Amino acid sequence: MELLEIPLIGNAKESELPTPEEFTYWKDRKNRTFYIDYEINEDYSLVELAKIIIQMNIEEKDKENPDPIRLFIHSYGGDIEQALFFCDLVKSK
Repeated sequence: MELLEIPLIGNAKESELPTPEEFTYWKDRKNRTFYIDYEINEDYSLVELAKIIIQMNIEEKDKENPDPIRLFIHSYGGDIEQALFFCDLVKSK
């Protein structure tokens, strides 16, 4: 298991240290895990998430057993077509 590198306290200014939210985001991204915990619609964050997933699929296109992308959806509503689009996106190679 690879370690996620973060700056050491002695070598970095406090402003350079990641917040707990940033650390969790980058750790999950490295592990190819994403969460949608808001209403699903065509807002900007879903477009950015789609770009990240497409890039990951492109990078591992020739890999025989690509690492799985995990998408957790906990949404209180929204556009089901958008949600299904992301499920299909994760499955695509």
